[in-house]
Amino acid sequence: GGGCAGAASGGAEAAPAAPLAGAAALKEEGNSLFSAGRTQEACAAYARARGMAASGGGGGGDASRALTLALRNNLAGCELKADRPADALSHADEALLLSPGAAKPLYRRAQALLALGRVGEAAARRRACTSLGAVVYERRTVVLREARHIRHHPPRRRAISGRDPDRR
Repeated sequence: GGGCAGAASGGAEAAPAAPLAGAAALKEEGNSLFSAGRTQEACAAYARARGMAASGGGGGGDASRALTLALRNNLAGCELKADRPADALSHADEALLLSPGAAKPLYRRAQALLALGRVGEAAARRRACTSLGAVVYERRTVVLREARHIRHHPPRRRAISGRDPDRR
């Protein structure tokens, strides 16, 4: 996909001595940007953080894995917000490889599937969430509501350029 992943190579700043600490700081920067509605910049910060965490040589163990999982989840959220569900699905799938059955990537995956019009798969993913507790129950309810809405109001197709053909 052409989403945030390409942003990982940007930035001329030197890599900090502790890649995980630098990646965690970039993640927090991304969180602030995302909260401020600056999705594209947040996405770029998360992608740079992911690249920095990966360059740490995997020496971080559980901390590296947890940070990478959070970054994949955040990238999926950014891609959804930027209307790039295929890229969001890719990030959610990568997060699930790190932590199979984790609630947040399952939720992000279901959101991406719904945005892609793959309602049946989203419902199956929802069923996989049922044993994950009350937080997932609330998210599952939202996903089901969104699935019902999409069934009755299918998403409009966009032109190949990604622009809405009806907007001038």
